[in-house]
Amino acid sequence: MKYIGVFILTLLWCNCVRHKTETSWIPVKIDDQLTVALPAKPQEVDVPGTMAVVNPERRQDAMVKNSQAYTLQDTAAIYVVVRIPLAEEPVVLPTFEERKNYYIDRAIPIMLGGDYPNLLEQSITQQDDIDLITVKYKAASAEGLPVIKYIRCFTVGKVVYQLHFLPLRQSGDFKEAERMEFFNSIQL
Repeated sequence: MKYIGVFILTLLWCNCVRHKTETSWIPVKIDDQLTVALPAKPQEVDVPGTMAVVNPERRQDAMVKNSQAYTLQDTAAIYVVVRIPLAEEPVVLPTFEERKNYYIDRAIPIMLGGDYPNLLEQSITQQDDIDLITVKYKAASAEGLPVIKYIRCFTVGKVVYQLHFLPLRQSGDFKEAERMEFFNSIQL
């Protein structure tokens, strides 16, 4: 009987160790300022080509030409990292409270555009003196079905970063742990 208990404990321990290595995420360096963790190596997206489909005249726009995007899909979600260089560093309001009001009243409505009326949650926090805007909103999928999407947005110097998380499972257990792992993996 003692050996059965030891055997079961050994199996449980092996299963836990194997599970941990299967779910380990890898650091992905986006640029000299940002590294995030993802479940696997993402694919780079042709930002000017993608934007040309939606808005052809923006293809030659310097901001579009210099933007980068990376995407990854696994069994839990679609992960997207967007890097948008700005021509100059934005003017920043002096206090966090003033910036928070600006984000809520102006930046989030602009960021979500037509989806702003479907805003479900918003939060403004700080990490290493960088303001993090996080939103949860409802949008229509390519098939016209309602889906929940998440964005974390922040600016470092002359670069705006956006982390997008779209859970593939829209009800029940939709992998909140993966979203938090992705969003909280920011290393500046």
